[in-house]
Amino acid sequence: MRVELSVDPGADPITGTIRGGDGVAHPFCGWIGLIAGLERAGIADREPATAAPGGPATRAQLGSHPRTEVEPEVTMIVAVFRRILKQGKTFEDFKRAWEADEGFGVPTRVLTAVSLADPREVLTVGFVDVEPDELAAEGAGVADQEAVRHGRIDEVIESTEMRAMYALESEHDFSAAPREIRIGTGESLLRDLRA
Repeated sequence: MRVELSVDPGADPITGTIRGGDGVAHPFCGWIGLIAGLERAGIADREPATAAPGGPATRAQLGSHPRTEVEPEVTMIVAVFRRILKQGKTFEDFKRAWEADEGFGVPTRVLTAVSLADPREVLTVGFVDVEPDELAAEGAGVADQEAVRHGRIDEVIESTEMRAMYALESEHDFSAAPREIRIGTGESLLRDLRA
Protein backbone atom coordinates (compact mmCIF):
# COMPACT_ATOMS: atom_id res chain seq x y z
CA MET A 1 0.00 0.00 0.00
CA ARG A 2 1.29 3.46 -0.91
CA VAL A 3 0.93 6.24 1.67
CA GLU A 4 1.73 9.92 1.18
CA LEU A 5 2.41 11.97 4.30
CA SER A 6 2.61 15.78 4.04
CA VAL A 7 3.65 17.73 7.13
CA ASP A 8 3.56 21.50 7.71
CA PRO A 9 7.13 22.11 8.98
CA GLY A 10 6.26 25.34 10.80
CA ALA A 11 3.17 24.06 12.58
CA ASP A 12 2.99 23.56 16.34
CA PRO A 13 1.46 21.12 17.04
CA ILE A 14 2.35 18.94 14.06
CA THR A 15 -0.23 19.22 11.26
CA GLY A 16 -0.54 17.88 7.75
CA THR A 17 -2.34 15.37 5.58
CA ILE A 18 -2.15 11.65 4.95
CA ARG A 19 -3.19 10.26 1.58
CA GLY A 20 -3.77 6.52 1.73
CA GLY A 21 -4.90 3.89 -0.76
CA ASP A 22 -8.30 5.56 -1.09
CA GLY A 23 -6.62 8.62 -2.67
CA VAL A 24 -8.31 10.98 -0.21
CA ALA A 25 -6.20 13.47 1.76
CA HIS A 26 -6.93 13.01 5.48
CA PRO A 27 -5.92 16.14 7.47
CA PHE A 28 -4.51 15.74 10.97
CA CYS A 29 -3.43 17.96 13.85
CA GLY A 30 -1.19 16.78 16.71
CA TRP A 31 0.37 13.39 17.30
CA ILE A 32 -2.92 11.79 18.32
CA GLY A 33 -4.51 13.33 15.22
CA LEU A 34 -1.71 11.76 13.13
CA ILE A 35 -2.52 8.31 14.53
CA ALA A 36 -6.25 8.88 13.94
CA GLY A 37 -5.43 10.00 10.38
CA LEU A 38 -3.37 6.88 9.80
CA GLU A 39 -6.31 4.79 10.98
CA ARG A 40 -8.70 6.67 8.64
CA ALA A 41 -6.27 6.10 5.77
CA GLY A 42 -6.23 2.39 6.62
CA ILE A 43 -2.62 2.22 7.82
CA ALA A 44 -2.71 1.92 11.61
CA ASP A 45 -5.61 -0.51 11.29
CA ARG A 46 -3.46 -3.32 9.95
CA GLU A 47 -2.44 -6.10 12.27
CA PRO A 48 0.83 -7.95 11.88
CA ALA A 49 0.49 -11.05 9.70
CA THR A 50 2.00 -13.13 12.49
CA ALA A 51 3.09 -12.35 15.99
CA ALA A 52 6.16 -14.18 17.17
CA PRO A 53 6.09 -15.54 20.72
CA GLY A 54 6.94 -12.64 22.99
CA GLY A 55 6.39 -10.22 20.05
CA PRO A 56 3.90 -7.38 19.88
CA ALA A 57 0.30 -8.18 20.70
CA THR A 58 -2.29 -7.76 17.98
CA ARG A 59 -5.52 -5.81 18.41
CA ALA A 60 -7.39 -9.10 18.61
CA GLN A 61 -5.15 -10.22 21.48
CA LEU A 62 -5.60 -6.94 23.31
CA GLY A 63 -9.34 -6.85 22.78
CA SER A 64 -11.45 -4.63 20.63
CA HIS A 65 -11.63 -0.99 21.64
CA PRO A 66 -14.00 1.40 19.92
CA ARG A 67 -12.15 4.06 17.98
CA THR A 68 -12.87 7.66 18.76
CA GLU A 69 -12.19 10.49 16.37
CA VAL A 70 -9.71 12.85 17.99
CA GLU A 71 -10.24 16.40 16.81
CA PRO A 72 -8.37 19.44 18.04
CA GLU A 73 -10.43 21.68 20.29
CA VAL A 74 -11.27 24.66 18.14
CA THR A 75 -13.50 27.44 19.29
CA MET A 76 -13.92 30.59 17.33
CA ILE A 77 -16.76 33.07 17.16
CA VAL A 78 -18.19 34.16 13.82
CA ALA A 79 -19.91 37.56 13.96
CA VAL A 80 -22.20 38.37 11.02
CA PHE A 81 -23.68 41.79 10.27
CA ARG A 82 -25.85 42.69 7.28
CA ARG A 83 -26.37 46.42 6.89
CA ILE A 84 -28.13 48.70 4.41
CA LEU A 85 -26.39 51.98 3.57
CA LYS A 86 -28.25 55.27 3.49
CA GLN A 87 -29.17 56.62 0.05
CA GLY A 88 -26.16 58.38 -1.46
CA LYS A 89 -23.62 56.62 0.79
CA THR A 90 -20.96 54.39 -0.76
CA PHE A 91 -18.98 51.40 0.41
CA GLU A 92 -15.97 53.73 0.83
CA ASP A 93 -18.08 55.92 3.17
CA PHE A 94 -19.02 52.81 5.13
CA LYS A 95 -15.45 51.53 5.30
CA ARG A 96 -14.12 54.85 6.64
CA ALA A 97 -16.79 54.87 9.37
CA TRP A 98 -16.52 51.13 10.11
CA GLU A 99 -12.73 50.68 10.44
CA ALA A 100 -11.58 50.26 14.03
CA ASP A 101 -9.37 52.88 15.66
CA GLU A 102 -7.68 50.27 17.88
CA GLY A 103 -7.33 46.51 17.88
CA PHE A 104 -9.67 44.30 19.89
CA GLY A 105 -6.87 42.65 21.90
CA VAL A 106 -7.72 39.16 20.61
CA PRO A 107 -7.01 37.57 17.20
CA THR A 108 -9.73 38.92 14.89
CA ARG A 109 -10.22 38.98 11.11
CA VAL A 110 -13.16 40.56 9.32
CA LEU A 111 -14.28 40.10 5.72
CA THR A 112 -16.51 42.76 4.19
CA ALA A 113 -18.59 42.22 1.05
CA VAL A 114 -21.03 44.21 -1.05
CA SER A 115 -24.15 42.57 -2.47
CA LEU A 116 -24.08 41.88 -6.20
CA ALA A 117 -27.80 42.69 -6.36
CA ASP A 118 -27.77 45.91 -4.29
CA PRO A 119 -24.60 47.99 -3.72
CA ARG A 120 -26.20 49.50 -0.60
CA GLU A 121 -26.21 46.08 1.14
CA VAL A 122 -22.97 45.39 3.05
CA LEU A 123 -22.11 42.12 4.77
CA THR A 124 -19.35 41.81 7.38
CA VAL A 125 -18.23 38.44 8.67
CA GLY A 126 -15.80 38.53 11.57
CA PHE A 127 -13.77 35.63 12.97
CA VAL A 128 -12.77 36.11 16.62
CA ASP A 129 -10.51 33.56 18.30
CA VAL A 130 -12.16 33.45 21.73
CA GLU A 131 -14.16 30.89 23.66
CA PRO A 132 -17.92 31.52 23.55
CA ASP A 133 -18.01 32.04 27.33
CA GLU A 134 -15.22 34.66 27.05
CA LEU A 135 -17.02 36.75 24.42
CA ALA A 136 -18.90 39.00 26.86
CA ALA A 137 -15.78 39.77 28.90
CA GLU A 138 -13.71 40.48 25.79
CA GLY A 139 -16.50 42.71 24.45
CA ALA A 140 -16.64 44.66 27.68
CA GLY A 141 -12.94 45.45 27.32
CA VAL A 142 -13.53 47.32 24.04
CA ALA A 143 -17.04 48.66 24.76
CA ASP A 144 -16.05 52.34 24.83
CA GLN A 145 -14.12 52.29 21.55
CA GLU A 146 -16.87 50.19 19.94
CA ALA A 147 -19.54 52.71 21.02
CA VAL A 148 -17.62 55.46 19.19
CA ARG A 149 -17.13 53.27 16.10
CA HIS A 150 -20.79 52.20 15.99
CA GLY A 151 -21.82 55.86 16.32
CA ARG A 152 -19.85 56.57 13.12
CA ILE A 153 -21.41 53.54 11.41
CA ASP A 154 -24.92 54.74 12.33
CA GLU A 155 -24.26 57.95 10.38
CA VAL A 156 -23.85 56.04 7.08
CA ILE A 157 -26.29 53.14 7.44
CA GLU A 158 -30.04 53.06 7.14
CA SER A 159 -30.44 49.83 9.10
CA THR A 160 -28.79 46.71 10.47
CA GLU A 161 -30.78 43.82 9.04
CA MET A 162 -28.84 41.07 10.78
CA ARG A 163 -26.60 40.95 13.83
CA ALA A 164 -25.69 37.42 14.93
CA MET A 165 -22.92 35.45 16.66
CA TYR A 166 -22.11 31.84 15.82
CA ALA A 167 -19.64 29.19 17.02
CA LEU A 168 -17.47 28.09 14.09
CA GLU A 169 -17.79 24.33 13.60
CA SER A 170 -16.05 23.47 10.32
CA GLU A 171 -14.13 24.70 7.28
CA HIS A 172 -14.31 22.98 3.89
CA ASP A 173 -12.39 23.28 0.62
CA PHE A 174 -14.57 22.81 -2.46
CA SER A 175 -11.84 23.91 -4.93
CA ALA A 176 -11.37 20.41 -6.35
CA ALA A 177 -12.36 17.22 -4.54
CA PRO A 178 -14.46 18.49 -1.59
CA ARG A 179 -12.74 17.98 1.75
CA GLU A 180 -12.84 19.26 5.28
CA ILE A 181 -9.96 21.42 6.47
CA ARG A 182 -8.99 21.47 10.12
CA ILE A 183 -9.62 24.99 11.34
CA GLY A 184 -6.43 26.87 12.11
CA THR A 185 -4.06 24.34 10.47
CA GLY A 186 -1.62 25.18 7.69
CA GLU A 187 -4.28 24.77 4.99
CA SER A 188 -6.93 26.79 6.82
CA LEU A 189 -7.84 30.29 5.71
CA LEU A 190 -7.93 31.08 9.44
CA ARG A 191 -4.48 29.65 10.29
CA ASP A 192 -3.02 33.04 11.25
CA LEU A 193 -5.72 33.60 13.87
CA ARG A 194 -4.76 30.62 16.01
CA ALA A 195 -2.89 31.85 19.09
